[in-house]
This record gives sequence, structure tokens and C-alpha cells, in this order.
Amino acid sequence: MFTKYIISNNGAGIAIGLLGDKEETLCDAILAENIYGSNHSDEYFDHMIFMKDTKQFKKFLCLKEYFKIWDEHWTRNKVNNTNTKPNIIQFTRHAIKRAKLIIESSVTHENFMQQISNRNQEYSVGFYQDEREED
Repeated sequence: MFTKYIISNNGAGIAIGLLGDKEETLCDAILAENIYGSNHSDEYFDHMIFMKDTKQFKKFLCLKEYFKIWDEHWTRNKVNNTNTKPNIIQFTRHAIKRAKLIIESSVTHENFMQQISNRNQEYSVGFYQDEREED
């Protein structure tokens, strides 16, 4: 299952609601905290990350994919018992392509933070929960 990202305005920054596997969404939140010092919460979605802007979020996705590619490279080396040197430029290009695919397929924009404040701290992720069950 892939993580879905829902972006909302949140004052001077953005809030990103993460829906998907709880362990994977927690890893995303911890990675964002380690890279950018971002705050996160699991109150309304499987997890939620707070960032400065969408540009920072896109960089986050690129870095996340870059780390995955790096891990895949070293796993292949270990399995095949080889010592192939990493190609940083190729890894970066591949990570950017993967991040663009994620943005096209799994990122939506919805002003859920305004709905949360209007409903006195209540928010329903029912539509997204139904959509996740279809996957």
C-alpha cells in the first residue's frame, strides 16, 4: 500500500495528512523531523507533518526516494556479493522521477485545517478511509 498525502494551508506553512500503513507514515514523519525539524502528529490522520511550504515537501519526497534507492543499491551489492560503486547523479535523477510520480498519483490538496478549526477540532477522514479500502 502506498502512502497518500493531503496538503492543507496551515497559517504560514502547510500541514500534510498522511494516509496509509501506520508504520510507513510514522517513518515519513520521523524522517521529516530529522531532516527539517518538522513537527508531526497522529491526531487526525495516520500521521500529519507540518512543513514550511510545498517546495520543502517536494524536496522531502526526493530525499525519501533517494534514501530508498541508496538502500536498494547496497542490498543488491550484498545479495550479489559485489562492490559496485554508487552513481550519485543517477540516484538523484531516479529519485526525482520517483518523487514526481508520487506527486502526480498520491498528493491531493484540500483545506482540511480550516475544516478542523471550523468544526471545533473534529475532522472525518471517511472518504480517504473508503478509498484506501479499495486499493
